[in-house]
Amino acid sequence: MFVWRSFKEAGAIIENSHFVYVSGRHGSVYIDHHAIYTVLKAVSQMCRFMAEDIYDLSLGCEIEVVLGPEGGGIILSRFLKEHLDRFGGKRISLWAKKQYGDNGLRKFVLPRAFIKHISGKKVFLIDDILTSGSTFYELTELANRYGANVVGLGCLWNRGGVTSGDLGGIPLFSLFEKRFEDFDKSECPFCESGIPINNEFGHGRNLR
Repeated sequence: MFVWRSFKEAGAIIENSHFVYVSGRHGSVYIDHHAIYTVLKAVSQMCRFMAEDIYDLSLGCEIEVVLGPEGGGIILSRFLKEHLDRFGGKRISLWAKKQYGDNGLRKFVLPRAFIKHISGKKVFLIDDILTSGSTFYELTELANRYGANVVGLGCLWNRGGVTSGDLGGIPLFSLFEKRFEDFDKSECPFCESGIPINNEFGHGRNLR
């Protein structure tokens, strides 16, 4: 699988350790999505594969805007826009900024200059790793706030087993799907064995 191989070669798959995920659950494998952006040629190729999948389902001609979250989503939205444009038409790639309140809760906002480009448009959302679907849910709400219609969702790696049905029935394009076993803290075999929590990756960084 091209996606697995690319993540592996980029050093993005960290195995055989004890991680705490954002969900609070524990596991032995962590996907460092930042690392995949050290191999931009592979990222572009993955976006090309996604563009082909989108057009195979005759959705590509509907898309007017590609929107990703701040961070890797900026790169992904740009690459996907370029590959979609090769099939015809011109699209705009945009990104949503992350803001954190005093309570630590995240929300997405659009830079003011982007609002006129998304209002009333048909939007495709893209992200790298799909775990729970919360990012897509928040971005969909953001787009809807400006009268946009989200017509599709895409991710490089669906590691949460998320389905289109979980996301309101919006078509979902996952280039690769693989889940890793995780555990509640009370049932974690790594905790029971006294294996220390990795504090370089995942939520373990907040436990230093």
